[in-house]
Amino acid sequence: MDLSAFYRDFIELTDRVLPTLPSSEQLVYMQIFSRTVAVGERRSRISYQKLGELTNLTWRTVKTAIGGLLSKGLITIEKIASPRVAQTYRITWPVDTKWLSELYRNPLLMLQTTGSGNVYQGLLERLTEEDKTLLRVLEETISPEEEANLRRMAMEKRGRDESIETKYRELLLLNHFGPDRLRKYTRRET
Repeated sequence: MDLSAFYRDFIELTDRVLPTLPSSEQLVYMQIFSRTVAVGERRSRISYQKLGELTNLTWRTVKTAIGGLLSKGLITIEKIASPRVAQTYRITWPVDTKWLSELYRNPLLMLQTTGSGNVYQGLLERLTEEDKTLLRVLEETISPEEEANLRRMAMEKRGRDESIETKYRELLLLNHFGPDRLRKYTRRET
């Protein structure tokens, strides 16, 4: 990577991406960025333990930060492995900073519906095996506060024939899957 391209990407990172992230996500994202975009790569393999050592964050905080970055679509995991094994992360670059800043201000944008109803209706039934595994990981890693908020929202947003648990899991996916992963589940209008 030439120096001017690095500076351009670094300024994009520091001016537009990092301000939209909580501090733990900033630290983890910078480490992944420095091992990918900064050296002209798109993927890097690194463990939670190594990220914790480099960022001075606990293993649990690193895991939560990775979940946040996944949910925003800033990174993806090439292949989901055990938490004790180094994961291969693929960075999404360049970042759609307009969408990211709008999502930062209003996380419920992912729940928008079209005139014909919810575009993600039946989402849980259509998940791939990889995404079902990711959902199980998400269910284990979200904070108790976020779980309580999502369950409250599930009670408010569920349809008449929808169970609270189904709506909760749907909201969990919509809040934590990035836009690229969700796009493949969007129901097309006919």
